[in-house]
Amino acid sequence: MSREVIVFNKINSQTRFNYGCVEICRMSGLEKSQVSRFLNSKIELGVSKFFQLIRSMPKEFQEAYWEEMLSSRSVGEMLGGDRILWTELIAEASFTDIEEILNAITERWAGLRKAKEKEAVVLNS
Repeated sequence: MSREVIVFNKINSQTRFNYGCVEICRMSGLEKSQVSRFLNSKIELGVSKFFQLIRSMPKEFQEAYWEEMLSSRSVGEMLGGDRILWTELIAEASFTDIEEILNAITERWAGLRKAKEKEAVVLNS
């Protein structure tokens, strides 16, 4: 079972979310069979479809998902300790994939900046 599925299901199982497959399909625009098979670890979604799924979820869900994905482990650890060759992944990415990746980085960067600003305010108080 991939870490993406484990974290997605963990976040979705929280009572404040707990979305069913039909709701997730409605929000994401993905086919029911794709979502069901993803949630049950039968398939892995491609980068484009995966980001479509994550970005379609409510903002609170997205924040909880990325916090969980990024807080406990480095990306290398998530992939079994292998070093990621980002340049190779980017070289193979489509225009849409790169656009989605840049949007995700922008959102993450903004979240980190807000956290750092809050930390600075607390420290300066």
